Amino acid sequence: MISKDLINGPVSTANPAFIAAVRNGLSGGNGLIVLKRLNRCGGAKQAYHLTSVEQFKTILGRSKAGDSFSVFFPSAFPLRGRTGEIFAKQAWTYLQSLRASKTWGAVVGISGGTEPVDFEFVETSEEIQTWFDEHPNVEVAMGKMEFAKANCDEVLTAYVPDPDGVVRLGAY
Repeated sequence: MISKDLINGPVSTANPAFIAAVRNGLSGGNGLIVLKRLNRCGGAKQAYHLTSVEQFKTILGRSKAGDSFSVFFPSAFPLRGRTGEIFAKQAWTYLQSLRASKTWGAVVGISGGTEPVDFEFVETSEEIQTWFDEHPNVEVAMGKMEFAKANCDEVLTAYVPDPDGVVRLGAY
């Protein structure tokens, strides 16, 4: 259950409840998928698979005011495995279930750390297979990357505040 402080936004990345939610999410051992949307960078996005609060704070430290961070908890990315033929079939079956609910699927490489990982929004089995062919034998997570969704138990979005501590949404 997320803190009431995180339901009504916009939420600051400096909010102690946000950092506590990240810390709590990391305690499960699966790591977290994080999508960083860069302010005033023409729609640029970076995805990360983080396994520690220290990694998260490093990425925050390299960010500028207005950057957006969507943290996806394990329930948002429940399918995990290594790229290959067997997992491609599982990924396609999972993607079909997402499409039935009109939800976009995303596949994210899991390498852990403070460097961005490869990710792709996928809609078809061909897109999954192409991504898998381009990333052989890579550990991945697949799930819903609904960064525009209201803060909930699956995803939290917060924004880097200005130096004066005020959150001003950027252009993404």
